[in-house]
Amino acid sequence: MYELNKDKVCPCIYALTDVKLHGHCLCGLFWSKEAVDRYINGRATKYGYALKAIEDIEKVYSYRELRIRVLTGGARKYLESWIRKLEELYMVLPED
Repeated sequence: MYELNKDKVCPCIYALTDVKLHGHCLCGLFWSKEAVDRYINGRATKYGYALKAIEDIEKVYSYRELRIRVLTGGARKYLESWIRKLEELYMVLPED
């Protein structure tokens, strides 16, 4: 089956071997599930503080509340406090 479809999958003849050996091909287009899981778990560990900050923001601020405040008043002040929290998070995130 691979021989019939290799021109539609990847032009690199080494892709399947690289994925088996390294978890992904040289160009990074194709990954094994295990390599993706390792990558995501590594990022979750490294940036757990940011995920926790996002959870905290979600507990306090909501789009539903913003919609209500647009209709009833106080939306600008609510949104400004939300923006300040997001700016704090933005300042500690890496540039990647």
